[in-house]
Amino acid sequence: MKVVITKCEKYQLETVIEAIEDLIAQLGGIEKFAKSNEKILIKPNLLGAHKPQEAVTTHPEFVKAVIKIIKKTGAIPIVGDSPSITDVENVFEKTEIKKICLEEKVELLNLSSYPFKEYKINLPTIKSIYLSEIISEIDSIISLPKLKTHTLTTFTVGIKNLFGLVPGLIKTEYHKLAYSTDHFSNLLSEIYAIIRPKVKLTIVDGIIGMDGEGPVGGRLRNFSMIIASPDAVALDTFI
Repeated sequence: MKVVITKCEKYQLETVIEAIEDLIAQLGGIEKFAKSNEKILIKPNLLGAHKPQEAVTTHPEFVKAVIKIIKKTGAIPIVGDSPSITDVENVFEKTEIKKICLEEKVELLNLSSYPFKEYKINLPTIKSIYLSEIISEIDSIISLPKLKTHTLTTFTVGIKNLFGLVPGLIKTEYHKLAYSTDHFSNLLSEIYAIIRPKVKLTIVDGIIGMDGEGPVGGRLRNFSMIIASPDAVALDTFI
């Protein structure tokens, strides 16, 4: 599966749009990933209540760029995530995701309080998992992870970003049951296997990311790149 990468040094909206459109063109064109009247969930990494310059969450201008690209096709973009904290509204405000969704007049969903569905899986300590019901209500997902290191999974990019479809604080229970790197990685694989048919495209915000003790306390790095692929496994393997 093809993985494409381009240089992008700053969060200037038109610059980001141009870079992402170039990547999408290399992958066969936007019509492969979005069509008129389709409902498309844009899934950023909204880990917590952090300002954009902290590089913990997907930058709002990056999300805005993808919203604008999707709108051009006539598709209906929806932005949603499920932070593992109780004050999700504060996350939306501090990350400035609420601001850009209001500007673009798109729906912003708190998937922590959204209805969820149980899926059977087969792991030693976990036999079923709850995922947001939004999965069955949209036509596709465009995932927008942040390029960062992660103390448990080494790094958090395409596949790990989809853990955000687990409702809110339920994630804490899964972390307790899948306590090691191997166990948690197997859980992420199960989640991706369930969601994969809906995940049409992953576009990584690697303009400014993080290394060291990520995903929150690491060192900010100017990676100056955007990476994209229809396949999150291929993308994560590449990185």
